Amino acid sequence: TPASERDPNLQSTVTALEPENGQVIWQYKSPRRIHGRGLAYWKGSNTLGPRLFFATDKGYLMGLDIKTGKLADGFGKGGEVDVYVGVTSPAVPENRRDTFTVPNPVTVYKNLLISGARPGELPPPQPRGDIRAWDAATGKLVWSFHTVPWPGEPHHEDWAGDAWKDRSGCNVWSNLTADESTGLVFGATGDANRAVHGSNLYCNSIVALDAQTGKLKWFHQLVHHDASDWDMPTPPILVDVKINGRPVPAVLQTGKLHFVYMFDRVTGKPLYEFVEKPVHRSGTPDDENWPTQPIPVKTPPTGRLGMTRADINKMTPEIEKFCTDFWDQNHIVPSGPFDRPSQDQAMVTFGAPVGGWGPLSFNPQLGYVFLNVTNSGNYHPAGAPVARGFGLGNAGEDAPPAAGRGGGRAGGGAGGGRGGGSGGGGTGAFSYRLPSGKTVPCIAPPYGGLVAVDMNSGEIAWSVPLGINEELAELGEVGLKSGIRNIGGSIATASGLVFIGATVDRRFRAFDAK
Repeated sequence: TPASERDPNLQSTVTALEPENGQVIWQYKSPRRIHGRGLAYWKGSNTLGPRLFFATDKGYLMGLDIKTGKLADGFGKGGEVDVYVGVTSPAVPENRRDTFTVPNPVTVYKNLLISGARPGELPPPQPRGDIRAWDAATGKLVWSFHTVPWPGEPHHEDWAGDAWKDRSGCNVWSNLTADESTGLVFGATGDANRAVHGSNLYCNSIVALDAQTGKLKWFHQLVHHDASDWDMPTPPILVDVKINGRPVPAVLQTGKLHFVYMFDRVTGKPLYEFVEKPVHRSGTPDDENWPTQPIPVKTPPTGRLGMTRADINKMTPEIEKFCTDFWDQNHIVPSGPFDRPSQDQAMVTFGAPVGGWGPLSFNPQLGYVFLNVTNSGNYHPAGAPVARGFGLGNAGEDAPPAAGRGGGRAGGGAGGGRGGGSGGGGTGAFSYRLPSGKTVPCIAPPYGGLVAVDMNSGEIAWSVPLGINEELAELGEVGLKSGIRNIGGSIATASGLVFIGATVDRRFRAFDAK
C-alpha cells in the first residue's frame, strides 16, 4: 500500500496475507514512499527463492524475499538498487532526485527486471527517461536503451544541436510488455516535454527491443513532434489475430488519441496500413506542428478527434439553437485529428484528456480488443494563446482526465477551459447552461464510451455509451445515457464478458463481449 501525503502517519507497506483467512503472514514497512500500481514477482532461480520488487520515491528499486518479507540478500546494496544512478550528468541539479522514480511495476523477463522511468516534465537539464534492465538476482545494470539517441546512435541527428542532452522526456511511463515467444520487450514512449525542432525520435513511439540486450529491433513513431501531450499512457498488448485467414502474432498500441495501431511482433510491419496525412498548422510563431501525422486507413477512430458544425449537440431544440448560434457568431472553424488551435481562428480541438487512458483487454476467441474512451473537447476562442497540452496548463506531470463530480461551468480563460461537471465533453464557454445551473457541452454525445474493435478485420464491432451521466439527469434519458468521463481499463474473460469500472459514476459493469 502506498503512503499518502494527506496522512503523514500512514507508512508505505508490503503485506503478505493468508489467502484463506486474511491473516497477516508478514509486513514490510518501507522507509520511503512506494510508487507504482502493484508489485512485480520473480520466481527465483536454482539457488534463489522467489522475490517481490517495487520502486520508491527518490529513485530506488527494492527487492523482498517472498517467504520472509525481508530485504533480498545480495540484491544491490542491502536489498535496494539506486536506479537514479546512470541517468544524469553533472549538469542535473541534485534535487531532481526528489521527483524521479520508476512509476509502475517492473516487467520481469527471465532473470531481468526491465523498466522505464518517471523523470519529471521540466526542461533540461533533467534525468533521462532511458529504458533499462537489471539482474533480478544481483541488481546489476545489464543494459540501457537511450530513448533520446546519443551521438553515434541511429536518429541522433533528429535532435538539433545539444537538444538531446539531459532531456527528461521520451520515457516509458506505463508498463513494458515482454514476449517470451519472440524474446522482445515492447514499450510506448512519452513526449519530449516541450518539443524541440525535429520529429523527436524515439518520443511518442512504440519500440521493440531485444529483451536480453536492449538493442532496438524496430520502432514506429505514432506522433511526430508532439507539442500537445498526445503520448501513449497505455502499455502495448500482445494479441494473436488472423489476417486473411493467416495467424499472426501481433502487438497492439493505442494512445490519448483514438487511433488503434497493430504490428507484426517480429518484423514491426503494420498489419493495417496507416499513412502520413497533412494536418492543420496553427501558424502561431514558435508553435511548430509537424506537417503530417500517421493516420490509420482501415480502422476508424474509436472516439471523437474533431468537430464540424454537424457535430453540434441536438439533445433539445434549445441546446441546438444556442450552440449553433454560438458557432456561427464566433466563426468557429472545423477541426480534425492532430489539429493545433490557431490564435486567429476559433476552434474546438481534442487534446490530451481524450482517448484511451485505460489499458486494453482482449478476447482471443472473438479477436476483439476492448477500449474505453472519453470524448472531451476544448474550445479556443480566436486570439487566445496556444499552450502545450491544448491550453490545459499541463506543464507538470502527466495527468488523466479530470474526474471531479461538481457541476460548475469552468471559465473560458485563455485556453477556453474544459467545462465543469463529471459528464465529460468539455468546451468551457462553448456550453449550454441548463435551468439548474449545470452545463452541457455543445459537442454531441457520447462523452464516454466502451468500444470493441475486431482486430481480425480492423473494423469496429460495437460501441456503446459508458456511464450514467447524472449531471444531465434533468434532460431525461437522453442526458443520463450520454456517457461519462472514465479512466482505467477493462477485463475480458473466457466466459464472454467484459468487466469495467473506470467511470466517475462509481459503478462496476459487465457487458456481453460479442
